[in-house]
Amino acid sequence: KSGSLLLPGGIDLALVLSISGHLTDKWAANPITAIGLSCFLLSAVFVLSSSAGVGFWLMAAYLALGRAGLGLIIPSLRVAAMRTVPEELEMSAVAMIT
Repeated sequence: KSGSLLLPGGIDLALVLSISGHLTDKWAANPITAIGLSCFLLSAVFVLSSSAGVGFWLMAAYLALGRAGLGLIIPSLRVAAMRTVPEELEMSAVAMIT
């Protein structure tokens, strides 16, 4: 059942990554990263405070919240890092980040 528990979070991550990429193009990376870190922190607190009797879908929701946080963090950090790189070094920087 552990694979089934991670599936909603994986779908959530894929959806949030695509939305977050568009948000990062329009707004600064700082607030998007802060929201993502907050979601990830909340998810970790919820998972750590859960007992063994927590329901399947509630645990899946906790994990999906964490994946949504990662989906907000990843694109914004990449864009923030790339904004600091000189234009002539962009190709090398992309290879190093990936």
